[in-house]
Amino acid sequence: MSHRRTAMRYIRRYWQWTIVSAGAAGAIVLGYWGLYEYFARTGQPRPLWDVAYFIVYLFVIESGEATGPVPWQLAAARLLAAGVAFWAVGKAGLVLYRERLQLARPARWRGHVVICGLGRKGLKLAKEFRAAGWRVAAIDRNPDNPAIASCRHVGVIVLVGDAAESAMLTRAGAARAKYVITVTGDDGVNIATAIKL
Repeated sequence: MSHRRTAMRYIRRYWQWTIVSAGAAGAIVLGYWGLYEYFARTGQPRPLWDVAYFIVYLFVIESGEATGPVPWQLAAARLLAAGVAFWAVGKAGLVLYRERLQLARPARWRGHVVICGLGRKGLKLAKEFRAAGWRVAAIDRNPDNPAIASCRHVGVIVLVGDAAESAMLTRAGAARAKYVITVTGDDGVNIATAIKL
């Protein structure tokens, strides 16, 4: 079932990007055509680089120096470019919102696993618990730890911060977890974390 969901997500993402890319390409082609017609019609021909510059403006909801009645190609390009721009902004906002929402989830969980430290042992434990069907939250203080991406790829929610801090343990839902495992590689942090549980 999870493979089917992953495949459907991939297909949806593929078609989204295909449609948006086609929209962007259409806006560029129609924009060039429309601007060429506009400048020719108004008796002020422009070099190719000027036209290319004005095409970029289409994606920020402007069209450079084209005012008044414009050729249909330019009008269509404006609509396509605006659609692509709004989609990109909306997608970015959705990604940020989804990430924040996901990071807040472990605080509401019950009976899950919290792994403190994503070294070799922590990474192995996080992946094994996840593969066994557990919900897993991990805490690691190093935002550049390559294990973070590896964990997130398999569905582990990773919080970046100090596992010895009460606020971080609260965000991970440690008080309601079935297991809290501290393998940070720093015995001081491991002991401080255990004391706060």
